[in-house]
Amino acid sequence: MAYRIEPYTAASRLPSMCQACLYWEHPRIFKTRPDIERATSLKQKWIRKRGGVTAWGFVAYVNETPVGFCHFAASPFFPMLREYQCGEVSPDSLLIACLHIASSMQGQGLGQRLRARVEEQASNDGFTAVETIARMNSADNPSGPVSFWRNSGYTLISLVYHDEFALMRKALR
Repeated sequence: MAYRIEPYTAASRLPSMCQACLYWEHPRIFKTRPDIERATSLKQKWIRKRGGVTAWGFVAYVNETPVGFCHFAASPFFPMLREYQCGEVSPDSLLIACLHIASSMQGQGLGQRLRARVEEQASNDGFTAVETIARMNSADNPSGPVSFWRNSGYTLISLVYHDEFALMRKALR
C-alpha cells in the first residue's frame, strides 16, 4: 500500500466524511447541518484565518485518495471541547480533536501513523503531552475508541458524560 501523510492546508482534499464536518471549528453551525458547499467554505475560511498552511492537521492519502484525517491544536481552538465537561486540557498538551480513517482502510496502521506524526509535531512544537477524548465502548467518536489510545500508550485521566467518554493523555518526554 503506497501512502503518504501531508499537512492539512486550505488546498487539501479530505476524506468525504471530514470534508464538510464543522464539529470542532464551528459547533453552532455544525448543529444546523449546513450543505456541503457552505460547510466546505467555512472550513477553508477557518484554515486561512490561521495562516493557510497550518500544523493543525494531517491528511493520509493512499494512491492519491484521501483516506484519513487527524485534526489537532491547542485546546482553545476547539470551543466544542467545553461540551464534554472534562475540564481543561493541560496547557502543556496538544489536543487531538479528531482522528478519522475511512472504514475501508481501518486496521492497516494508518491511524497509528497519523497519531505518531501528531506526537512528533507536538514534541517539535514544545508540547510535553498529547491528549484526546475517546469513547469508552464504541469507535463512533471523532477520535475513536479508548482501546486504540490505550494500545498507543495513552492513560485515562478522567471520565465524562456518564462515563461514556474518557480524557486520555500521553506524556511525550
